[in-house]
Amino acid sequence: LEDVALPPRPLLVFVNSRAGGGQGVPLMHKLRKYLSAHQVVDLSDGGPDAALQRFRAVPDLHVMCAGGDGTVGWILSRIDELGISPCPPVAVLPLGTGNDLARSLGWGGGYEGESLSKILDKVARSAVQSLDRWTVAFHYDDPAVTDRSFIMNNYMSVGVDASVALQFHLERERNPKKFQSRAGNKSWYGWFGFKETMSASTPLNQAVEVLLDGKPLPLNPTIEGLVVLNIDKYSAGKDLWNTKKASEPDYRTPTSNDGLFEVIGFLGTVHLAKIQTGISNGVRLGQASSIELRITSEIPAQVDGEPFSSPPGTMAVRFHNQSTLLSTKS
Repeated sequence: LEDVALPPRPLLVFVNSRAGGGQGVPLMHKLRKYLSAHQVVDLSDGGPDAALQRFRAVPDLHVMCAGGDGTVGWILSRIDELGISPCPPVAVLPLGTGNDLARSLGWGGGYEGESLSKILDKVARSAVQSLDRWTVAFHYDDPAVTDRSFIMNNYMSVGVDASVALQFHLERERNPKKFQSRAGNKSWYGWFGFKETMSASTPLNQAVEVLLDGKPLPLNPTIEGLVVLNIDKYSAGKDLWNTKKASEPDYRTPTSNDGLFEVIGFLGTVHLAKIQTGISNGVRLGQASSIELRITSEIPAQVDGEPFSSPPGTMAVRFHNQSTLLSTKS
């Protein structure tokens, strides 16, 4: 074993054993060499609730989640729904594809077999950081269609980028064996983006009307996608808002715990490709604490990487609460 000074705080680790193209299971076994079996929980074996209930009264409990951003969101929601207070701060060992929340907190773009002793030391030394969480509610015009509601940690979008995400998701559902590695998944995502450039696109203003903090937000006909962004990373680490750019008078410097989100536009799949290669950023449309979209025709949408096709109706984003995470950033 590597020499390791175990974290001075009690630590509960959740592992998505199916994540990371096979990384989860061996990682779980390695972690159990440092921590007791009760502290390292396989999420495929009944989920997180039993362990959270068992540890909820432990003073100064810290949590580490080994999985993708979706797994982290699941853990945060279960902590919230179980009423565990104070909320134990959550660190991230990224095993997903994009890992934008992990990147935003300084945990990196993906676990590549680094020393677990160093990772546990990072957890012990990391700083507590709050994260705004948002309710995204879809209310559909057709009473036969069931309304949907989500908790958003990272971002949601409608339009061109959500269309690419939906195509990727449907193909992965049909052929899961094609999607076994982080690099392979990114290649497939790029392929579906390329296919999207070959198809006719619809200006977003023909499908949605937007209210930002109750005020109409006119959309230029060149806008083909809209993102509501809660963190400073998007689509595997891209700086969509261009946070390095000097602040404009109308905008505050974005943070993930200021009660605001950023609203950003895409000019189509070519623009998306430029963002992916780092030669462009999104189009700044505003900052707000609420947004409402009146969807007039069916449109692709996604919330934290879960894509779907949204029928006509209303979509609203409102503040939900704050969770506590651990960040390696000073």
